[in-house]
Amino acid sequence: QLNLTVLNYGQIDLTIDTAYINWTSVASYLGGRRTTIGKGVLIQISFTSPVTIQSGSTYEIIVVSTRGSKNAINWRA
Repeated sequence: QLNLTVLNYGQIDLTIDTAYINWTSVASYLGGRRTTIGKGVLIQISFTSPVTIQSGSTYEIIVVSTRGSKNAINWRA
């Protein structure tokens, strides 16, 4: 299980549509998906990783809103 904290630093509310780990779509969400995030608000998205996570490896995590905007980070496990 991965827990990802998302901050909406934009000027409009947003809703998380999907997430990707190393360009593999997350299929099993435990919470936070399709939740509207107000301006300046933090939420947590919980999901089961679609790829095996290995300590010391780096993963690209991409989060996409329902409007189609995306943000990517590199995370080292």
